[in-house]
Order: sequence, then C-alpha cells, then structure tokens
Amino acid sequence: DGLWLLYDNEADPFQKNNLVGKGAYASLQKGLEDHLQHLLKESRDEFLPGPELVRRSGYVISERSGTVNYNIPFDKRNFTKSPL
Repeated sequence: DGLWLLYDNEADPFQKNNLVGKGAYASLQKGLEDHLQHLLKESRDEFLPGPELVRRSGYVISERSGTVNYNIPFDKRNFTKSPL
C-alpha cells in the first residue's frame, strides 16, 4: 500500500481500504503529516531507517545479511554520532 496507511477503523474494522491519497481525506492526511513533522523536529529525530541508526551507533552491519554482525565487537572508532 505504500509508506503510509490510514484507515477508518469504525467503518472498516478489517482495514481493507487505505484512505491515503483519497481526496476526501486529504485535509486529515496533511494535518497528520504536519503534526508528525512537528514532533520529529521538536525531538530532533531525523526519522532515519534502522540500518543507518545502527551504523551511527558504531556497530558493523554485515554486507551479506544487512544485519548487525555480533561476531565483531563494538568499536568506538565506528561510532559516527548520536543516532538521534
């Protein structure tokens, strides 16, 4: 369905009809997006993907699996900056 999901849980309890991008809900969608951006800015959260947060925390990500390689000990030299 894409990055965002918006459902009317009363009218659509099984969440079959994603309302994102539908004209009747454009104002609500914009309000929610504006609120999210405000909260992210207020908390200084860059809304980064998980692998980037892990990388910035100093752990090594396995190229093969894309996950943290826990066989490589944590090394402060890998630390780039606060993940948040």
